[in-house]
Amino acid sequence: MFRKFNLGFFAIVLTLISCSTDSNDLQTSENTDQSNSMARPNNMTAGEVHNNMLDRFYDSNYNSFNFEDVVNVIDEELIVIKSPVTFSSVLEENNQIQQDLKKLVKYEGDIDQINAFFTQLRDDGISTPEQYYYSKKLMNIHKDYEGNIKSFNSALDNYENEIIADNNLSTSFKENFLDASSISRFSHQFWYENNLNSTSRVSHIAGADTAGALTMIQTGAVTYGSMFGGPWGGFAVLVGGAALSSIMAAN
Repeated sequence: MFRKFNLGFFAIVLTLISCSTDSNDLQTSENTDQSNSMARPNNMTAGEVHNNMLDRFYDSNYNSFNFEDVVNVIDEELIVIKSPVTFSSVLEENNQIQQDLKKLVKYEGDIDQINAFFTQLRDDGISTPEQYYYSKKLMNIHKDYEGNIKSFNSALDNYENEIIADNNLSTSFKENFLDASSISRFSHQFWYENNLNSTSRVSHIAGADTAGALTMIQTGAVTYGSMFGGPWGGFAVLVGGAALSSIMAAN
């Protein structure tokens, strides 16, 4: 479901789609259910791109954790991988996405608060029961196993297998949540395998990354991004939301 998103914008986009014969136009609703892999260079996973965004931020020795400055760094990495859509361009079109992210980062990786936020999204009819189930399940993997590399990765394997085997889920649903799991895996590697000394500021710093991706899925922001800029738009929102949540939580 969409959260206070501009329905007029969707109507205009759908009209353009129906009238267009140009293959370079925005994807049709059928195409937006296809694999987001078409939007990734060199078969990079969502987790890899996410970690590259974190590396770019910390390697550049940024002293600012200002929301807009972090978004600019995310944009820089998207431009490097030749994304035609930047994170900021989607945020500028939809202020609600910014509001949801700013609310999320206040939880600083606190899994209980994040799960309560997700419960509110479900109760308000913003997320679906299926989105809520798989979102909370993934966050609880962080709560139960974050910091234990072997157990964490094993739990993610089981989580991904459950999604793949669930025949009631659409292709796009599976791809989005498998992307979120990829971000979980690579984020955990970034913080716990590569930067062990960086984990003391918050209790579940890798969970903050994952929560950003899951928030973008549940609020409809990823779908909005796809409508705005095709597969690249949805990908930019999902990975950008995760990276922004991570960096802000680590502040």
